[in-house]
Amino acid sequence: MTTTNLYCWSRFLQRGLQTFLLFLLAFIAQTSYAQDPAQYGTPFASVPNPMDVNLYQVNIRAFSSGSNLPGVTARLDQIRALGTNVIYLMPIYPVGTDSRSKIASSTSPYSIKDFTSVGTEYGTLSDLRALVDGAHNRGMAVILDFAVNGTSWDHPWITQHSDWYNKDASNNITQLATFADVAGLNFANTSMRTAMINAMRYWIFAANVDGFRCDFANNPPLDFWTQAISNLRGITTHHLLLFAEGDRRENFQTGFDYTFGDQFYYQALKPIHNGTSVAQLQTSIDYEYTYATGTQQVMHYTGNHDTSGDGTPLEIFGSTAGVMANFVVCAYMRGVPFLYGGQEVAFSQRIPWPYDSVNIDWTLNPSVTAEFTKVLNYRTSSTAIRRGTMTNYSNTNVCAFTKISGAEKVVVLVNLRGSSSTYTIPSNLAGSYNDAYSGSAVTLTSGAQNTLAAYQYMVLTNQSGGTTPTGTTYYQIVNRYQANNYLYDAGNGKVAYGTTPNTNNYQWTRVDAGSGYYLLKNRATGNLMHVEDQNGNVEATTANTTWYSAMWSTAAATDGWSYIQNRWQTNEWIHIENLTGFAQYAGAQTGWYSAMWQFVNPVTVP
Repeated sequence: MTTTNLYCWSRFLQRGLQTFLLFLLAFIAQTSYAQDPAQYGTPFASVPNPMDVNLYQVNIRAFSSGSNLPGVTARLDQIRALGTNVIYLMPIYPVGTDSRSKIASSTSPYSIKDFTSVGTEYGTLSDLRALVDGAHNRGMAVILDFAVNGTSWDHPWITQHSDWYNKDASNNITQLATFADVAGLNFANTSMRTAMINAMRYWIFAANVDGFRCDFANNPPLDFWTQAISNLRGITTHHLLLFAEGDRRENFQTGFDYTFGDQFYYQALKPIHNGTSVAQLQTSIDYEYTYATGTQQVMHYTGNHDTSGDGTPLEIFGSTAGVMANFVVCAYMRGVPFLYGGQEVAFSQRIPWPYDSVNIDWTLNPSVTAEFTKVLNYRTSSTAIRRGTMTNYSNTNVCAFTKISGAEKVVVLVNLRGSSSTYTIPSNLAGSYNDAYSGSAVTLTSGAQNTLAAYQYMVLTNQSGGTTPTGTTYYQIVNRYQANNYLYDAGNGKVAYGTTPNTNNYQWTRVDAGSGYYLLKNRATGNLMHVEDQNGNVEATTANTTWYSAMWSTAAATDGWSYIQNRWQTNEWIHIENLTGFAQYAGAQTGWYSAMWQFVNPVTVP
């Protein structure tokens, strides 16, 4: 064989080997995730930035009389009306039924028998999908509680893969930490790790969920979370929110969006309520954010399912006023607010582990619901509160700080004592402001002594108007096609419709724009309704008042109903024909009830 022939034969073998290797890599890439089910639904495009989240925890067993997923779906409008935009569901999985797993009135939701099924006590996969779809249609993301550290004692892995568990010197599987009802998994086993990550992937595809709250996240080694999060972030069709239930600061370094504010709750809020200096707030924040970068945040709470054993938020903070003062600090100072279902009606009964003996009474305390809504809606409307730079001016009793983003400045003063406290205004806070909730003018004078009543809080902004300007008449806008459905600002740039118009998000004022046109301005957020971006949805953002796309006119339809038509795109009328959960503008036809509206229930702010 000639040298030329040898060279050609060598090149042929080389190319063949390269082709084989490329084929092998492609095969590995395809089969690595062969367990992934087909994608259900369309990945949610409106998952909020981690800094913009208002999170709502659902304890499914206590949430409704049925203790199931349909009971949650039935209250999605109420959850959204609060101003929350992410729902966190406690575990939805089948639980153990053997004697070691069931050590109370029923098995804990965290003693899990199957990581890729919906427990029959909660419903079916279809029920979960309906809940997620309903949340997405209302502009809310959904994350699932996921417990990677152990299983029930009758999980199939116990017999099929006993090497996946921690064992004692006698080769007996051991419990997880202090949890006698949970068998502890061994993170040194690579097969177990893969199986757990695959189970998390399953829910992203099978139910179209938007992330996970990872239980007892301090327990697994950090390299497991790095592996798991890197894998999940590789699902590029989804924007996931990943929440470490733990205060290990290094969890941020593995890629979590959130850690849990246990330090803030146990080392700051509770001790301050019992007399410690308010300075402890800054100490705890500095500790929690040691390794946080970019958009990473700490979840701050006044209660959750784990704190129920110590007492409800009302017990811990003494009163509704005490809870609200501490919640304002959680929502506005630094971090993301976490609201435990039932707090919004000041439900005063403890929900003890394993959460099967109490159901929340949703008819209680609508005034408390309105106050939580006010606090959360203002957070959504203020870039400074959500993303601004915080500077602390607190004294021993009063939490005081500014949040600044560009030209927007917000001043927050919160008396964290159950009696009046005096606060001396520093020069950096002096100036003319508007009350963020009422719009009334407020002046802070350098060196002046301001006395705050017990648990009083003040939120002041240098922006005009506030969320409730005075001397303005607001209306609810009701649809003819879907009876008792009203337009509201969904908080994600879109106008949605819902059946519970009990918040300022459902109220709109008509501002004269000249030439027979008007602007539609939302009471809660100050946003204007418009179609500027032509993205298929009627939008609600801080639009320019000169935009024709934000100007509307009313045209008579029939029987006292009207069409609402755009000035810029005259053939675009507000309608809900396609029942997407959001208002649309394209293709409306004369005679469509879905495009007919009435301005009702006027309220004039004095």
